[in-house]
Amino acid sequence: MAFTQYNGIITGGLLTFLLVLFIILAVASIIWFFFYIEMSQQRNWKMSTIIIVLASLTTAFAIQLILIKIGVVL
Repeated sequence: MAFTQYNGIITGGLLTFLLVLFIILAVASIIWFFFYIEMSQQRNWKMSTIIIVLASLTTAFAIQLILIKIGVVL
């Protein structure tokens, strides 16, 4: 029986799709944060915290996918 290395589920086209999706989401969440801070008349700390957390998580996941794509994270 031949041994083949398992490459994981996130490879090829799926990885590229997720990478593009999360880069778009990261940029959108950062733009949403800036527009919320600049234009909202009724901003509060809870919504600001939620937006910061969502922007940070989507940006971090996009960076993680970039690192997987270039082969830094095995």
